[in-house]
Amino acid sequence: MTIFYFVLFLISFIYMFLLLFRFGQSASVYYYLLSVCIILINFGYWQESIAATLEAAMTASRATYLGSAFVCYFMVCSIAQLTKTKLPPAVHCIGAGMGILVLLLAMTIGYSGIYYKSAQLMHSNGFSYTVNEYGPMHAIFVVEIILWLLFGIVIVLIAFTKGKKVSYISCIGSLAVMASVAVVYFIRGSVCSMLPLAYDAGFAVILFLLLRISLYNPIGLSEQFIKDSLEYGFISFDSKGHFLDGNSIARKWFPEINDLKIDRLIPSYHTDFLKQVHDWIDGHDDEAVHFFHCGEQIIEAKKIILPIRKKKTMLYIQLRDDTKQQKYLEHIENKNFDLKHDIAFKTHKIEQLREDIIIGMASIVENRDSNTGGHIRRTSDIVRVFAEHLMENGSLPELTEHAVDCIIRSAPLHDFGKIAIPDAILNKPGKYTPEEFEEMKKHPVQGAAIVDRILQNCEDTQLKSIACNIAHYHHEKWDGSGYPDGLKGEEIPVEARIMALADVFDALVSKRVYKEQFSFEKAFSIIRESSGSHFDPFLCEQFAACRDSLIAIYSTDQDLL
Repeated sequence: MTIFYFVLFLISFIYMFLLLFRFGQSASVYYYLLSVCIILINFGYWQESIAATLEAAMTASRATYLGSAFVCYFMVCSIAQLTKTKLPPAVHCIGAGMGILVLLLAMTIGYSGIYYKSAQLMHSNGFSYTVNEYGPMHAIFVVEIILWLLFGIVIVLIAFTKGKKVSYISCIGSLAVMASVAVVYFIRGSVCSMLPLAYDAGFAVILFLLLRISLYNPIGLSEQFIKDSLEYGFISFDSKGHFLDGNSIARKWFPEINDLKIDRLIPSYHTDFLKQVHDWIDGHDDEAVHFFHCGEQIIEAKKIILPIRKKKTMLYIQLRDDTKQQKYLEHIENKNFDLKHDIAFKTHKIEQLREDIIIGMASIVENRDSNTGGHIRRTSDIVRVFAEHLMENGSLPELTEHAVDCIIRSAPLHDFGKIAIPDAILNKPGKYTPEEFEEMKKHPVQGAAIVDRILQNCEDTQLKSIACNIAHYHHEKWDGSGYPDGLKGEEIPVEARIMALADVFDALVSKRVYKEQFSFEKAFSIIRESSGSHFDPFLCEQFAACRDSLIAIYSTDQDLL
């Protein structure tokens, strides 16, 4: 049992590190306080199990109460945050006051009979435990547990009654954890208490719920990216049609969203907009864009399917006010304006919007990868300098001006597939295991599939082809030892060979968590040595000819200064 309690103590520490490194500042402070309380409780039980004297056992009991006195209060505070309930200052005062009172009473253990009337230290097979007779003031601790459990239930019931836009699965799950721990406390045995196990199991559930909530993070990242320039609405659903979230702009344009409940299926399709959402979810409509009249406004709704992990996807609907452009189109049709010029203008605006969205989504991938700050921007600059040099050189006739433009525009998408790679692998600071590397090697194929889906309605077929090739083949090697398909020589599309040089060069001269940055001399030396094995020999020679222009890219890069 001593080993059992020690293992639970170590597990509670592991939970703290998981919370810190997986969620960081995005997790509520109350979860960190809960984690600290559980560590103290487990420490107290472990110390009591190895106590040689009654005095040592009482000291361990006081350490246990240091966490137990506040754990219920912090749990209720976390439930209040999940239900978007603002607790009155009086509640916080009561919570802090009761916790301090219980703690002060617990400090009298071994010195007074008001909290523990008596205690006996027992030993069994090398395991120590105490048999306690509680004093009259111990009832305050019992009242505290019952009071906060009831208060948590009331908070969740009020959220249900008012129809708040919260995740009821997460709220009920947290409440169930609190109730389960309370039940274990009241039925605990006299020799071996399972309370530390209940706390560890409960916090594991909380971490799972936090991980579930974190699936929605791509929404916030993408919304923040585009929000800097234009006002957009966003709504999201999972692949089965459960409502995830929607921002205030979307709710203003389509008030029926306010009737939807998080984690619930769409109840009915009483509006054209919700019917269209349902058709998208069921795959009955392949059109990516639809327009809706909201009063005098014309709102464009654009469907984006985002892979989350493995087979999980999310329907992400982007909304924007297209009233001016739509009315302008009507105006020029009525006035027989220069349609050719206007269509070219509109096409440019749409393509620019498409590129903004693509760059924003690429930023989501880079924000998940702690190894590659600024990598997208720098590799794009390298590709631009190198591709333009090759076009001016004229040695590769397939590199027309339009082809080079497509390569430059596609470069930011080369690592798109990393959005499907688990964080534990993507952000691992050390060397990958064979299994982890096999998982990492899947990202080119996944990236190409995502790019193909995003550009499915793109009229520029050459842009779509080049973008997919870059995502799919940029890890292939000239001698055929690359992945995912083991292509070699000129079987590898020239755009992927160009991207491979840019990708490796930036990795060499940039600092990563697993390596220091190499000098430019060392980087060019490695690339020269890899000519004919990793890289196209001709492209290696041309890449070296761009040396000064490539080095200049890094002279003002803030991520490397």
